[in-house]
Amino acid sequence: MQDFYEKLRELQGAWIELKYLLSSYEKNKTEDIREQIYNKSENIWRISLETLFVAEKFI
Repeated sequence: MQDFYEKLRELQGAWIELKYLLSSYEKNKTEDIREQIYNKSENIWRISLETLFVAEKFI
């Protein structure tokens, strides 16, 4: 169960970082920030799947 909570914390941190990037992009629309947003979104997707797989172990 500890793995599940660790993944949730990791996911929460990634979402906070994504919100920060989105806020930065609103102020300064650069290709670099847009690429960071894309990469962070992909990372959030990966963490979400990992969280799901960990949760499925407890069902």
